Amino acid sequence: MLPNFRVTPWEVRGDRIDYERLLCDFGIERIDSNLKVLIRKILGDNHLIDRDVFFAHKNLGSFLLGIREGDPSYIFTGRGASGPIHIGNLVPLMLAKFIQEKLNSPLYFQISDDEKYSLRPDLSFREVRRWARENIVDVLAFFDGDVKIIWDSESSWLYPASLIIAKKLRIAELKSFIKLDDTSNPAILYYALLQSLPALMFQLFGGKYRCIVPMAVDQHPLMMPSLIAARRLGLEEPALIHSVFLPGIRGEPKMGTSNPSSAIFLTDAADSVSEKIDRSSCSELPPSLHYLRAFDTQGYEDALASYIENKAYGCEEAKRRAKEILINLIEDHRRKRREFIDKVDEFILREPPFGLDLEMF
Repeated sequence: MLPNFRVTPWEVRGDRIDYERLLCDFGIERIDSNLKVLIRKILGDNHLIDRDVFFAHKNLGSFLLGIREGDPSYIFTGRGASGPIHIGNLVPLMLAKFIQEKLNSPLYFQISDDEKYSLRPDLSFREVRRWARENIVDVLAFFDGDVKIIWDSESSWLYPASLIIAKKLRIAELKSFIKLDDTSNPAILYYALLQSLPALMFQLFGGKYRCIVPMAVDQHPLMMPSLIAARRLGLEEPALIHSVFLPGIRGEPKMGTSNPSSAIFLTDAADSVSEKIDRSSCSELPPSLHYLRAFDTQGYEDALASYIENKAYGCEEAKRRAKEILINLIEDHRRKRREFIDKVDEFILREPPFGLDLEMF
């Protein structure tokens, strides 16, 4: 029986996600063994790739070949500001950091307070801006300050630059691949353009640059404008690399901010992390094993083998190991975070990182 599920940039629901069907629905490709060999040659080994946490892509092979030929590159990823960051949000950041360290490429992180304000009737603009600032502190701490922040409501250059992309697209196209209808908030249509711009910005204004965008697979539709606009402008399409979701504590297909009792946040105290993992499910593949798959660089395979041999014992051991790793990660992050609490404004790109000359177009 086929699983009944729904995946959009704003909603993930269902008992189980059919990732094979998403490959077809989104027009993306699986990261196969040949591509993994090329990744190792250019970037080196990474457990997130080896374990298929990042399982799909668009244009990744072209990106890697361009890097091998010496093309300059940068990394782009981001987040909507609607609440505290949880461990599932860290997965794209982990790969972005790995690529940054391997290529010594600049990294740009977009905070979309406009998106969440437009989508969430319960959030005021004051609230989303407060969460944007809190999220930026976490991002700065995660990347040790080696990141440039594009904050949608503060980086005013986004709008005029995004007009170049907007001019190459049609409303019918946006509605089609973002899965919106005539009842949808019109702000969401334009947000997709704002999110797509950073993936093309250096090619538009600064020459031949390669861009790679690590993200969870549900965000793919929001990057479609960058792919279409690149083709119509004669530019290199950005490389998109997609991760699976980390499940919630109760086994939900995707951990989310909107369900705080089933998410592990970077703000959680150690006893809260421990309590949440202790009450996580041991049925099917336990959430704790999914967390080890993403965060345990050394012991995941042993934990998985132990679970396969003895499910009850293996699940409890996976919980113990997950608590140890995640509590250490969160406590280390909390210490780093203190350094950046009063430094947010130093990292915001209020001016474009390129010469903005709209007359070129």
